[in-house]
Amino acid sequence: MAERVTLLDVARRCKVSKATVSRVLNDPGGTISFRPRTRKWIQQAAQKLGYRPNHRAQALARNRSEAVGILYFSEMPPQGHQFEDFFKAFLGEIRRDTYHAVFIPAQYALEDWDRFAWQERVDGLVVAERIKPEWSEFLARSGLPVILCNSDDEVESDSIAFADYLGARQATEHLLSLGHRRIRCWILNSDHYSSRRREEGSLDTLRQAGVECGEKTVIRTSNEDFGQFIGRCLDEGPMPTAMLIYSHFQAIQAIKMLHERGLRVPEDISIATFNNVFPVESIIPSLTCVHLPYDDMGRLGARMILDKISRKSGTCPPVVLPETLIVRESTGKAR
Repeated sequence: MAERVTLLDVARRCKVSKATVSRVLNDPGGTISFRPRTRKWIQQAAQKLGYRPNHRAQALARNRSEAVGILYFSEMPPQGHQFEDFFKAFLGEIRRDTYHAVFIPAQYALEDWDRFAWQERVDGLVVAERIKPEWSEFLARSGLPVILCNSDDEVESDSIAFADYLGARQATEHLLSLGHRRIRCWILNSDHYSSRRREEGSLDTLRQAGVECGEKTVIRTSNEDFGQFIGRCLDEGPMPTAMLIYSHFQAIQAIKMLHERGLRVPEDISIATFNNVFPVESIIPSLTCVHLPYDDMGRLGARMILDKISRKSGTCPPVVLPETLIVRESTGKAR
């Protein structure tokens, strides 16, 4: 393997000091005053020798790792097409500042804090899912800048969340405008703020429209028990004319389950859901859904954590991103 060309190699070739080579090569815009001949001479020598900047050494000199840690609490990092949009935008933004991302499993970090040596491995932390109370101390103990993305909508700073309450209102109002009154809502049984806000937004909108809400208006189950929701909707009491479903994954599953029961969407039952990601537009019928701008969250989260790293202190005001209803084929007039 060929040895790496260093600043000293370029300096020896040009018979100048290593400091002079460093200043010239780190000043491509020519803001530092050097004789044009000297500048050109050093640049040409670096090119001929195949010199490449050692970003790790530069980062160490600035007491930076040039890495952002993405902290996750489940067995695997957050997955799904919505998170693909988030991470794609996030990574694209931090790369503009020559940063890279390190995925960090929080459960191992807590168990072996010293081995992870946070302050040397990453310059800041981003949390892209629900943060549990016991982890708050962990984040504070890290001594690092932290940004919460889609974690909590009630913190007072350094966070980005979605306007899930208003998104649920938009979807419910849309169903009401089509004449639906027997609307059933499935909410993931979770302590994430989105579950709470979507339930509140749906119920408030129905009640304000004069729709009587009972114990079966909102049904909470786990993802694995989603079939119980469909069963209760179809087998217990008047069959709904519309469903508002927490996730596009389960909305697609609902279309299949209804088809197996001989029911059509939207002719018999309309379906609206959340997350405007693949394949909601490609299935038949295409899904009416609330769009959550995960790409905007990724870009903004990257800028916020990089700003906090550069300042080394201070806080960022919380941001709540608006959601947008996209009407497609899965909703129609109440029968």
